[in-house]
Amino acid sequence: PVVRSNYEDKHVGADELADYARAQGLQALVRVHGSTALLKTLLSNGLPVMMPTWHVDSKGQQMGHYRLVTGYDDAAQEWIVYDSLETRGVSADAPYRGVRIAYAEFEEHWQILNHLYVIVYPADRAALVTVIVGEDLDDAGMWQRSLERAREHLATHPDNAFAWFTLGTNLLNNALPTEAAQAFDQARLIGLPFRMLWYQFGPLQAYYEVGRYA
Repeated sequence: PVVRSNYEDKHVGADELADYARAQGLQALVRVHGSTALLKTLLSNGLPVMMPTWHVDSKGQQMGHYRLVTGYDDAAQEWIVYDSLETRGVSADAPYRGVRIAYAEFEEHWQILNHLYVIVYPADRAALVTVIVGEDLDDAGMWQRSLERAREHLATHPDNAFAWFTLGTNLLNNALPTEAAQAFDQARLIGLPFRMLWYQFGPLQAYYEVGRYA
């Protein structure tokens, strides 16, 4: 009821989470274009990272889902995450040590949400966060680099609806609504899970900006 004040809203956005953290006296940063290297640097400096990823349950149901990444294991090629839905490797009779998710699986599911991430930290760590995030603190540069990455991903996944959707998101945030609408059209043509617009609203904005109100 605090972070999701409208009961009919199906999702809490990353900015809403950040606003809540700030209301508790912390600082928060919401960015896209996250990467494995960035995550490892943040974690090795004692900064856990929350991000929305895609989740597929045992029945094949697909949905967006927040996970808190707390560590990594290069030898096993696994992230260690705190997760309210996933139970693999978790024993009810033992202390909770998080869930392990393979790097490759995590990357696939993170890409669907445009590599978005949230860092929450006390004021005395702000300078460290600034250094680690670096050039992606600049919105314009961050979105340009994210667009380039989306194009590279699409080149190797041309039949993937999520890849087209992510391209549309980045085109839209680079002030290219016509191209964004075309990318969203292609994503919808291939087929998207019915929950997709619970989490990312780019198609609605793109169609509005090009006058496709219907």
